[in-house]
Amino acid sequence: FRYYLKNQKKFNKKIITLSNKLEKEVNNFCLKNNFKFRLQRYESIMRPIFTDSNVLNKMEREKYDKNFEKSIKFKNYLLDHNIFISSNCSFFISVCHNSQNINSLVKIIKKFAVNKL
Repeated sequence: FRYYLKNQKKFNKKIITLSNKLEKEVNNFCLKNNFKFRLQRYESIMRPIFTDSNVLNKMEREKYDKNFEKSIKFKNYLLDHNIFISSNCSFFISVCHNSQNINSLVKIIKKFAVNKL
């Protein structure tokens, strides 16, 4: 625990940098290719949203959360690629992740967008 406290700023910077990279690369790709899919991010928490709109708050997000079929398809696609996410399709970037993990995840999500949307 002391080690974490001593290195907390470094860990947080790493997590936010990786999360930001994932969000930007996926969202820019989807925007460029007119896919109705985005990653919504708060700090290191990611959540897929099946829209091409900017979702600014919980009320707006709830309009798109009703698309369970696509969420299940996304979740199963990630599970097929050994990426485990929560039941509501949220996932989290942690200090255990690295750039290679993020690059792999970006490729998998892009492939999902191309083949499944």
